[in-house]
Amino acid sequence: MATLPSAPLPPSAPLIHQLARDFYAVVPTDYRTFCAFTSQIVQKVLEHFGVSCQRVPCQLWYCQPRRIHVLGFLGPSNPAYKPDKWDGHVVCCADHILIDAATHHFEREFGLPVPWVVTTPMFGFPTTALAGL
Repeated sequence: MATLPSAPLPPSAPLIHQLARDFYAVVPTDYRTFCAFTSQIVQKVLEHFGVSCQRVPCQLWYCQPRRIHVLGFLGPSNPAYKPDKWDGHVVCCADHILIDAATHHFEREFGLPVPWVVTTPMFGFPTTALAGL
């Protein structure tokens, strides 16, 4: 079976992975579900080291063979909706790497084991694919 060639890692990848590894050694773990705050910390650290970083609002999906768990922007129809709580999620994107330091929501809300910080290559997903066009 043929495999697709992987893109070379950007020069910032070691810094991004180091930040992910050490994030909660410096940031109190009480903030594991504060995505707006943790993404701001990630952005400030990366920018301090000269790496451009954008904070991006998004939905976060945890996919299993028979179930998909979704966080962020679900609206009032969500049984866990709380009008006094922000119904969203935000991650950081730097050099085509997505960094999320608030994945603990999946453990807290669904009992799913997840790493506290996730880094993964970004990929484009055209909105027309979501619309079925």
